[in-house]
Amino acid sequence: MTFRWKHPTGQDPRSVDLVALGPTSRDWTQRQLLKSAQRQLDVADEVWTLNRGIRAFRHDMAFVMDDLLTEGLDDPEYDITLKAHDKPIITSTAYSDEYPRSCAYPLGEVLRYAGIKRAYYHNSVPYIISYAMMIGVQRLTLWGCDYTYPGLPLREDDRANCEYWVGVAEARGMSVLCPQNSTLL
Repeated sequence: MTFRWKHPTGQDPRSVDLVALGPTSRDWTQRQLLKSAQRQLDVADEVWTLNRGIRAFRHDMAFVMDDLLTEGLDDPEYDITLKAHDKPIITSTAYSDEYPRSCAYPLGEVLRYAGIKRAYYHNSVPYIISYAMMIGVQRLTLWGCDYTYPGLPLREDDRANCEYWVGVAEARGMSVLCPQNSTLL
């Protein structure tokens, strides 16, 4: 099946580290510190992050699935960061004048590729998993995508949505990995 979508980094990544903001993002950071000492570590072709992770992690691309204009109104400092961002930002609606690096998420193409008729998305991580699947990523590692937090009563209720898309991606042949400490899967 051929698609019109061109990945905005211009690359063809086969392995991707997605670094979100949950506790196991610290494991990814620790791993980055070890890379220079241990060259044998697997190095991802690209690193992606989401939302305010653009302030925290070195990355090749970001996803901000909330409307950028609304995000900017809610947090003016974040708005400045989004407008000046020098990497592609895949988002629900691209506003190229205000946010020059924004690209609209290719929802129709992703759903056609996955063979899914219903768009089942509760948060950004499932969008990212299904996008990675469509562009041919073979190994996706989910750092900081923790939906429950040991020792805290906090639990995000959209974990099942993420696990659904992990199942779809694995059924399509993509390897989806989580750090050992993750509460996902």
